[in-house]
Amino acid sequence: MRIALPRTAVRPPELSLLTAALPGLPDDPPRWAEGFEWTPDDCGRIRLLDVCGPARVDLLDNEGPGLLRHDPVTLEAWFTCSTGTSGGSGEWRTTYRDRAVSALEACTPFALERELWDGTLAKAALDAGTAGDTYAENRFLTDGRSDDVTPVPGTPVSPTAAIALLEEAVRGCQCGGRTYLHAGIRAASYLAGKTTRDGNVLTTKLGSVLVPGGGYLTTGPDGTEPPAGSAWVYATGPVRVRTTTPVLPDEADVASTLDRASNTVTVHAQRTGAATWDGCCAFAVLTALKTD
Repeated sequence: MRIALPRTAVRPPELSLLTAALPGLPDDPPRWAEGFEWTPDDCGRIRLLDVCGPARVDLLDNEGPGLLRHDPVTLEAWFTCSTGTSGGSGEWRTTYRDRAVSALEACTPFALERELWDGTLAKAALDAGTAGDTYAENRFLTDGRSDDVTPVPGTPVSPTAAIALLEEAVRGCQCGGRTYLHAGIRAASYLAGKTTRDGNVLTTKLGSVLVPGGGYLTTGPDGTEPPAGSAWVYATGPVRVRTTTPVLPDEADVASTLDRASNTVTVHAQRTGAATWDGCCAFAVLTALKTD
C-alpha cells in the first residue's frame, strides 16, 4: 500500500510582473475592482525662457492621455482531487481550499501578464458582444498604439540595442518615472545579461526595470507574430498592479463540488486584478533571440 507524501506547495515566480510592478495605492477606494478611472500627471512638458526677453523654446510638450479608464478582470484557479486522499468534508474545507488559493497565487502573475500584453479577455468579451463598454478603454501592449522604434522595420536588433532604443524612447517621452521593459521569457533571458538583480527585480545599468513575463508573448504592436528567431520587446512607464484577496465561491458548501461519479472534488479560488500604466508612452522594438 502506498503512503501519502506531504504536499509540495507551488509558489509564484521569483521574477514576474508582480515582483516588478508598483502596488496599489494606500488610498485606493475599496470598490476599485468594479472599474476605475484616473487622470495621470502630464508626461512631460518643459520649455526654456529668456529671462530678459520674449524668446522661448519648447523642449518637450507631451501633455499625456487625459482621463484614463480601466476595467479589471477576474482570475480563477481550481484544484481537483480524489476524495479518497482526504479525511472527509472537513479536510476539503482546509487542504483543498489552501491548494486552490496556492494555485491562484502562483498563476496570478501569468494571467495578468497575458492580459497586459494581449488584452486576451478584453478582446474576447468585445468580440463576443457581451462586454458593452467594459474593457473598451483598457490599454494593453499590442493594442496598436505602441510605437515601433526598430531602426529598420522588420530587421531585429541585438538585445543591447533593444534596451538602448527603448530606454531612449521612453526618456524622450516622459520627464520622470522609471522605464519598464516587458519581454517574454525567451527574449528576457537574453536581455537579462544586461541587467543586475536587486531582490526580485531586474534593473538595467540606467535603472530601467526588466519584467520577464511567463504570460507575455512575442507578438508585435499589431498583434502579428515576429519573424523566426526574433521577438518583440516593449517599454512603458511604471506599471501598477492591483489585486484583491482571494475568495472561494465554493466556501459555503464545498461538498456541492463533489462529483460522485468520479469521486473527485473541485474547489475554485478567485480574485480581481488589474495591471495598468499611465499611457503616456508605449514603445516596441523587434529583438533578435541571440547574444550580442
